[in-house]
Amino acid sequence: MIKCILLILAALLSTGSAQSEEPEYIVIESDYDGTILLDPKTGMRYLETGEGIYRLEDM
Repeated sequence: MIKCILLILAALLSTGSAQSEEPEYIVIESDYDGTILLDPKTGMRYLETGEGIYRLEDM
């Protein structure tokens, strides 16, 4: 009986940690060419276009 409870608890804990957390971005600027995004956790800037998201290098 205790084994069943432990197996159920282990299954519940493992499914919660398996979900990937997508980063939340702050929109800095947006136009027809794309959107400039800021990751507040890392301070990195990204360009989002119709083809994907690209990290912007510091200039």
